[in-house]
Amino acid sequence: MSQLRALLLCTLLVLTASAVTASPTSAVAGTSDRMIQVIQHNTDALGPGPAMQAAADWGNVDAITFQELCKKHIVDLTNAGYNVHWSQMRDRGAHGCRKGNAIASTRAFGATKVYTLLTRGKDEQKRIFKLLCADLRGTGVARTTVCTSHFPLDYNGKAAPTGEQNRIKVANKIRGIVNAKITAGRRVVLTGDFNDNPKSRPLDRFYKANGDGRFWEGDQRCGKTRVCRDMAVTTDNQRKLDYFFASSPGVSKLKGMSKLAVPAYDPKGHYVIRGWVKFARLG
Repeated sequence: MSQLRALLLCTLLVLTASAVTASPTSAVAGTSDRMIQVIQHNTDALGPGPAMQAAADWGNVDAITFQELCKKHIVDLTNAGYNVHWSQMRDRGAHGCRKGNAIASTRAFGATKVYTLLTRGKDEQKRIFKLLCADLRGTGVARTTVCTSHFPLDYNGKAAPTGEQNRIKVANKIRGIVNAKITAGRRVVLTGDFNDNPKSRPLDRFYKANGDGRFWEGDQRCGKTRVCRDMAVTTDNQRKLDYFFASSPGVSKLKGMSKLAVPAYDPKGHYVIRGWVKFARLG
């Protein structure tokens, strides 16, 4: 009996120590912590498995946002208990699938909406660029909205309209939509594959740091006291393309959010991104 008591006491001490030392990055997202935790991933049409595993390992994630998620893979998410808001971007692209953007969550959806931003190409090359938004219930953060998008590529080619011009057009439309939500009191998380680097002109529309936007980005900290428009690479070819933005009101720019690329879940193509933000209490 004394050995059993000793074992139980030891286990209790270990669990208590773990709870005390847990960082926000590893904490479980609850309904009273004022945090939103999101997994972001461009799947390259290969399925939601890596993002789902990352969410399971992190624990109780509020939403997973996807680009290039095939329609046929929605069933994998629904079978795992996720609600899914999906919209097609391209008909028969890579791997012969209808692919698009999606927001998946084990939380209940409130209002969901798809905003059409830009159409490029014809027939098999036709792409419809969109912004998806979903209001989430039961996150512990009042008036939570998660949005995601996939920006045009065409890396700044010479033919007009250039890739940059198309990304600016898309960014302008998204800025109008999400800024209106912020003004209405929503706590907005904006994610996606924006196909451009942090210091690019299209991203001026979102960055509060050295831009005219209303968002902090999760990987914007440069040193102990400064924020800047830079981040760790988010793809296997060393590009910085994948973002986790959170509306700035009520968020500490240095300690109130974080973003981490986790190559271990999907080392080829776009890495799985893990982001969290903590909002102040509503007055």
